[in-house]
Amino acid sequence: MTLTQRIIVGAFVFVMAVGAVADANVRVPTTTGGPFYARIERTPDGQPFAFHTDEWAVIPFYRSPECVPPDFNLLDFFDFANIPQIFACELTIVGFEIYQNDAPPGAAPIQAMSFGLDAMPVWFVQWSELEAAVADDVLTMAELEGLTTLVKGTATFFKETLHPGAFKLQMVGGGILEDGRSFSFQSEETHYDIKHIGIAIE
Repeated sequence: MTLTQRIIVGAFVFVMAVGAVADANVRVPTTTGGPFYARIERTPDGQPFAFHTDEWAVIPFYRSPECVPPDFNLLDFFDFANIPQIFACELTIVGFEIYQNDAPPGAAPIQAMSFGLDAMPVWFVQWSELEAAVADDVLTMAELEGLTTLVKGTATFFKETLHPGAFKLQMVGGGILEDGRSFSFQSEETHYDIKHIGIAIE
């Protein structure tokens, strides 16, 4: 069984477990995702935000980095200008969402879970260099790929849990870098306040 198949089976097991919960409606799997490429963005007050320790920042890609338009500012997170073209770019994740029963169209889910597919790109860059790069509120792919401390990797495991109502996001993952080293990370933030993070590159 491939990693993708194990992820989908695991997702359906979870769905069966929560299916008995009253007033919940599970929609599985999500197939198009939102109009976004990678987990780097801005806070509501306009400050650049990435998951980082004092040394490293981690940027998981939900779609192939090759799909990002050259003029797109990654800090915008959502690429509404390229709808529907962005949906032709395959996701690197699969997942599902849980809604309140009878939730109106456009309502946020109670919870959304995403799992990395095979060869999900995860990039790392030293936080001091990334922090300087986003000081002008712009980060394009060319600028990101030009950072001297950038290291690219592939996740063999990735899980993200989002609680929109609580503004809470958790991520955990691990895999292999292009230079053969391994990496792992885990993080949690609420209202863009990082409560916990660990990034290991060995």
